[in-house]
Amino acid sequence: MKKLAMILCFFIVMMNCVIGGQVNDMIGIWIDVRTAKEYKSGHIEDAINIPYKEIGREIESVTKNKSEKIFLYCESGRRSGIAKEILDKMGYLNVINAGGYEEIKKRQNKAE
Repeated sequence: MKKLAMILCFFIVMMNCVIGGQVNDMIGIWIDVRTAKEYKSGHIEDAINIPYKEIGREIESVTKNKSEKIFLYCESGRRSGIAKEILDKMGYLNVINAGGYEEIKKRQNKAE
């Protein structure tokens, strides 16, 4: 129950701090575009690791639905921005650069 409450708080905080909108807006695929080593050192729960240099080759192994909501994050938001541009050019319509991992974690900790 505590874990569920923490996840709900995280989504509410993210909604208000990252992109705005409704809680349901935060539901989608989360992709960590950092290196495997960075991912192993800590990541958003249930996030998939696809380094940004591989996103174009690997995205279809995650989803072929170009309308699927996809949240990208990295260390600062720069690599996730590059990954977003790649997916946008590939025709993905609902890709969001959620920013940097540490900032997301800070928001998550404030919600606890």
